[in-house]
Order: sequence, then C-alpha cells, then structure tokens
Amino acid sequence: MEFKNYLFDLYPGVPKKVSEDFPENDAKDFLKYFPEDFSLDERKDPDECSKELYDDLCKIFFDGDSKEKLKITSVRNICQKSIYKDGYFYTLFIDEGKYLLSSDYIGASSYWPKEKEGLTEGILGHLGISRTIGGHMLFPRGKGVPTVNTARGGEKGYYDRFDLTLYAIKEWFVGNKDTKIAYAIDNYSEWFELFFDNNGKNGFENFVEFFKLEGFIYEQNKIIDLINSDLENNQVVVLDKEDVCIAKTKEESIKYIRYMKNLNIIILERTKKFYYKDFSTS
Repeated sequence: MEFKNYLFDLYPGVPKKVSEDFPENDAKDFLKYFPEDFSLDERKDPDECSKELYDDLCKIFFDGDSKEKLKITSVRNICQKSIYKDGYFYTLFIDEGKYLLSSDYIGASSYWPKEKEGLTEGILGHLGISRTIGGHMLFPRGKGVPTVNTARGGEKGYYDRFDLTLYAIKEWFVGNKDTKIAYAIDNYSEWFELFFDNNGKNGFENFVEFFKLEGFIYEQNKIIDLINSDLENNQVVVLDKEDVCIAKTKEESIKYIRYMKNLNIIILERTKKFYYKDFSTS
C-alpha cells in the first residue's frame, strides 16, 4: 500500500507517494529526485503551504458526525497571506472563525538528529513515513498568544516531543496545570473544553478518540514514553512525569533514534487507519 507524502508533494519531480517500507529503502538514493539545493534546514513546510494536507485533515476529522459531537456547524479551509514573510498559509476556520486550527507535524524533529554525528542518516527516511497523514495533528491558534504548537518546541517546552505534549494535555483535562505547556492550553481553553461531555468519558478520552491518537495510549489512558519504550519488540514504558530528554549525549542519541522509530510505528498505523476509513476510494 502507498501513502501520500505531503512534504514530497511540494517538490515537482519527487514521487508523491511512499510505501510502508520506505524507511528500509536507501533514502540517499531518493534525494536524487529533489532539487540540487534541497536542504533539510530550509525545506518547505506542509503545515503552512499544503492545501491538500488541510483538505485531507478536514475530510478526516470533520465529517457530519464529528461536527455534531463538538457542536460545530461549519469548517472551511482558507488560504491566507502571511504578514511576516513572503508567501501564504492555510487555516481551518471553524464556525466562521470562532476557532482557527493549524496543522502541526507530530513526527520527530530533524534538528536534534542532525546536530549529532551518526544521526543524520535516516532523517529523510523518517520523513518518508512521518510526513504522511498520520504524522499530523490540529491545534488552535490565532489569538496572538502562545499556542500548543509553539509552546511545545525548544528547551522551554518538550523539543517537540508529542508524547510529552499528550501527557500535558491529559493532565490539563484532569485539572493539573503544573506542566510546561499548561499556559498554552489555557490560552485556547474554549477549544479544548469542547471535548468535555456527558458520555461517561473524560475530556482526554474524547480528545484521543476524536483525533485518532489511540496508538500513543497504553492501558487506562497512560501515555507511551516514546524515548524509553521499544515498540519494535513490544516493550512499553509509560510516562508518569515530564521527563524531557533529547540527544545531548551518546546514550541519549541512541534513545532518540529509538524515539524516531517508535514514532513512525505509531504514525504508520495511524495513517493506515485513515486510509482504510477515509481514503479507501481515493
């Protein structure tokens, strides 16, 4: 089975679809399709400029039943001109702008592997899977205050680790705001509060179900620690605190490679789930 890759789609001449065994192929050979001046540092960002990505996210998450669950009436994908730089970006306008949602890449950051000797090889292979539909999420923005997307990056956040992001969201839903990004969730509390209802589940369960994030969850709503787990060998460790780890040492570099592998295992399964349900006739 092949899957659309939203990064590759932005480069004319690059194959737009990848097979599920893409990371096992020689990604260096795949580079021949890219422009000679292609750089991971300056690559195009589907979260900003891929209309197709936003159309597909809208299709997946906002069918009639989903809109009814959140009690929203309309969703539109709108192209906007950037006031900060040349170019444009896309936004999902919910109920004519009551909520604004932007795509957020939830795969591993390429910055930390690239900074460490021995980790550069395989970044493109990782992006081959992580930039399929399962590697994307929607978060609110547009109030002129920090968003979850921005707050979770860098040393003040989680270096973009999505497992820690989910951990903080889970804690917020049970009233614990003693996490690094709780303030950003609070900034957009009206959106997150849409997931509270009277169906017997807590808000976090509804959030996970709505965005099809079950692959990141272990028993009893526990978040899988993607640094210390080894999903290839069915070894699961759960997060019980904000244990922020990046590739600063050789040992942490090895863990970060495992983090990348763990992420792509979950992302690939999430992508497959979307294809079987939403793109089976595409």
